[in-house]
Amino acid sequence: MRIIRYFLLPIIAVGFCIQTFAAEIIVNGEPGQLDIRVAGQNAIRVTLKPLSFTENFPFSPGIAKRDYPAPVISLKTINGTVKKTIGNLRVEVKSNPLSIRVTTPKGELIQYIVFQDDGRLSFMLNGNEPVLGMGGGGSLPDSTVNWRELPIEYDRRGLYDSMRPRWQTDAYGSRSPVSMLIEPGNWAIYIPTPWTEVDLTANDRGYFVPWNPTEEEKTRVPRDIRAGAFNQGIPPLEAKVDGLFDFFVFDARDPATLMSDYYTITGKASMPPKWALGYMQSHRTLESEKQMHSIVSTFREKQIPLDAVIYLGNGFAHYGWNTRQDTWQFDKEIIPDQTAFIKKMNEQNTKVVLHILPPGRHRLPTIQGSIPAKVGEVVDESHMQTLWKQHEPLVQLGVAGFWADEGDWYNLFERDKRHQLYYYGHLSTYPNVRPWALHRNGYPGMAQWGAWMWSGDPASTWKTLEVQIAVGLNHSMSIGPFWGTDIAGFSVTSDLTGELYTRWIQFAAFTASFRGHGRG
Repeated sequence: MRIIRYFLLPIIAVGFCIQTFAAEIIVNGEPGQLDIRVAGQNAIRVTLKPLSFTENFPFSPGIAKRDYPAPVISLKTINGTVKKTIGNLRVEVKSNPLSIRVTTPKGELIQYIVFQDDGRLSFMLNGNEPVLGMGGGGSLPDSTVNWRELPIEYDRRGLYDSMRPRWQTDAYGSRSPVSMLIEPGNWAIYIPTPWTEVDLTANDRGYFVPWNPTEEEKTRVPRDIRAGAFNQGIPPLEAKVDGLFDFFVFDARDPATLMSDYYTITGKASMPPKWALGYMQSHRTLESEKQMHSIVSTFREKQIPLDAVIYLGNGFAHYGWNTRQDTWQFDKEIIPDQTAFIKKMNEQNTKVVLHILPPGRHRLPTIQGSIPAKVGEVVDESHMQTLWKQHEPLVQLGVAGFWADEGDWYNLFERDKRHQLYYYGHLSTYPNVRPWALHRNGYPGMAQWGAWMWSGDPASTWKTLEVQIAVGLNHSMSIGPFWGTDIAGFSVTSDLTGELYTRWIQFAAFTASFRGHGRG
């Protein structure tokens, strides 16, 4: 990113022609434009783009659809310093290098951002202040290191994060990275475009490093691959525009205003059904209807609160609710009369949630479209409306929600469509019932689609319980408010005792998703 083209501007002053130099903004080797506008009460939106990119903004599922005001600063060339008040912030733009200084009206420095010549975006760090957020999960520990002895990754300083979404176990669970960084009491930066790595190894400056795919990563993923795709969880390659930046800068001195601005930008959470805030009990192997009803009866007899039961599918359990995974048909050997079964559960004031996987790419190459379908959309097997029609008979039977597991092999845009599937689909069937679904993959804005997230499949250890507190806080500051864990962890270790389960229950009672699950 460089400002390299200079040309003469004639300026008339007191009868003389004074010559001064102006610089053309160059983005990835071509003429560009810098726009800065109001984005919230204490937030601005910065967009730097090549002129060949004709849209106002790039698309990102992490930005809610709404109108933005015209830019207060809009530059194709820059001569000296440009100063403007934008909302409640003062903004100063300089050239060589192109930089943005954000202050309060009193001149207190909030952030100083520089577009580096090598394409990175640098930003100011305030010494020893922590940097929080950056999505859910944590770094992937080296296989030669005992992860139980590593420090907890709450403060992200000191790390170079590749920001690659992945399934993970150990203490953190799945990684759902987001380039939303918060230095509490000072500043926050959210950069949905481009997808970046984050370098926090220095003490005084950090760097957003745009992702540049390798030749191997540019290879199209075969449709028969379910997982391990190079671009899983990140934007598709065709969405990448070299040199394009679209990001937000926040005054973070008031936490309530910061989070209000952030959720206005990314999409405010939809109101969940009340039962989703209660306790849910997940079941692995199912024996019979009698067993399933007796478990609910035991909760009621012992006066233990229970709002919902979750049933895993075949494949993840020896005997699950369906005939096999990624199908929507009940296993009649376990549940012969599905209508009567769900009716009886509901009569016991217990909601039924079903665990489901999406088909692999060999059967479902992508997820696209809208519910209802818009004019011009191709309504094929990959269309959201087609997919919902497979779920709809279950909802009409009385199933209250879905645990939409996996889907790791989808890119970021497809994951967002999957979140929308369970929101708009449910509303199309029952417009007056609040939708709810639980997912393993998340990104800012998912909560507007009634999509909650759990932290994945961490190990059942005391270290994991300690770490999950940090994971939940960083998730809530950068993805959304509705989060939870597998109570006592997923993968059994020798740490799994009644004491660990009890302490984890106490912690989980204060998280939005309060759910018992695991292999223990």
